[in-house]
Amino acid sequence: MKSNNYKDLLIELIKTNFKIRYNNSVLGFIWVLIRPFATFVILYTVWSAFRGQDIENYQVKLLLGIILFTFIKEGIIFGMNGLLDKAHIILKVNFPREIAVMSSVAMALINLLINLLIFVVFALFNPVDWSLVGYLWFFVVIIGAILFIYGFCLYLSILLIRLRDLQHIFELFFELLFWVTPIFYEVGDQVGQIGGKIGKIISLNPVGMLIDIARDALINGKIATINIWGRDIESIWFVAVLYILAFMIIISGRVFFNSQVKKVAEYF
Repeated sequence: MKSNNYKDLLIELIKTNFKIRYNNSVLGFIWVLIRPFATFVILYTVWSAFRGQDIENYQVKLLLGIILFTFIKEGIIFGMNGLLDKAHIILKVNFPREIAVMSSVAMALINLLINLLIFVVFALFNPVDWSLVGYLWFFVVIIGAILFIYGFCLYLSILLIRLRDLQHIFELFFELLFWVTPIFYEVGDQVGQIGGKIGKIISLNPVGMLIDIARDALINGKIATINIWGRDIESIWFVAVLYILAFMIIISGRVFFNSQVKKVAEYF
């Protein structure tokens, strides 16, 4: 019975998050679609004039890359604000506080699903290899990412309450991270790709690896390899490590979260 109550509470918090975020907005949740699509239009218009035409399926790769990066960014930003955004509820109602974090991270997942619907429509007019294996592998990767983000946000949501600058630090971090993540360009030694030492350093970006794996799954319909420091590595190993780290950080994060969450009310 208690688990059902928690599930109902989680659903209600997700609904509340959605309503509050787009309250008094003329376009409402359409903003979920406008942000990544506007970025896509600008980058495609500018970058394709330089190197984009050398990349196969550039349009769909660029759009999906932006959607996935936005998902990771929103997952962490929303999640770390999970407690702070619901301070008025936390001070009045007794419930497991980690549900507040979980509901905020779920908002990023909902936004991702909405954007994927637009991607599917866009992909119908572009050469995409639809594959059941690709679909399943894509969602395996996304689930691993959402688990890792949730565990990470168990730490960040506590730290943010005592260190409000953390919000601005992560926003700046993601602005910089976008440019060193191979979303609108590729890393390699072929024409139109970024190679050399800079390319090898960029290839170590785990966010870039995650996006590459997910894009290959959905666009090419396969479990592809990823390039790390000039070497091809089976992506299944990267995802296996992602899941191991995700479960480790969730377990340790819950211990940290539960030990600190009762002490943060005075900082609201």
